Amino acid sequence: PDYQPGHTHCDMGSFEIHTPQGRIFVDSGVSQYAPGPMRKYVRSSLAHNVVRVNGDEQHELWGEFRVGARGKIYEMSIVNADDISEITLRIQPHSAVRVTWCHTRIITLHPAAISILDRIEAPENSAVESSLQLHPDVTIERENSELALNREGVTVARMSVIGAEKLSLEPSVYCPDFGVEIKSHRICLQQQGAGVVEMKVNIEFCSRPVVPPEVVEMPA
Repeated sequence: PDYQPGHTHCDMGSFEIHTPQGRIFVDSGVSQYAPGPMRKYVRSSLAHNVVRVNGDEQHELWGEFRVGARGKIYEMSIVNADDISEITLRIQPHSAVRVTWCHTRIITLHPAAISILDRIEAPENSAVESSLQLHPDVTIERENSELALNREGVTVARMSVIGAEKLSLEPSVYCPDFGVEIKSHRICLQQQGAGVVEMKVNIEFCSRPVVPPEVVEMPA
């Protein structure tokens, strides 16, 4: 509830994606409540499938169970048309950020695909970073301009990105239960600019999982 933000995380607009073959993108979860870097990490934007601007958190996090200035979702809509659904969120950061920005996330659900469009509006040159947390069992393989998302040696989805200047694979942690911390990775998309900055992720699911010719292992 609004009057008790102690368990608040920077997860406005975050999502998970599950397939019949298992999870692909996940929430990092929570492994502990004790003070320390892990508690700070699991509450942060980097631990969720959201966007950071200039390194700002969505909320001003204090300690292990406190929040100062808060971000907010000031507009949300869901539109259904035939077999397509579109979810739109407009997010404002907390009031203590140096550069005020606005984030619009549009998630479009198709029968066999999902697209995530992120639009950042900022008056000054700003660094935009989007995170996609991979389940530890997911490996990726580059296929020309696409990424094949594999589980147990088969391709379950393909992902393409529009508008990112840089795409990298960064270390992360997955906490499926209290006291459990599993090494994983997140896909990091980066762009920089002033005015309006857009990045779009398209994910197409394989109707029949495909065995790839070679699976690229994640770096340790």
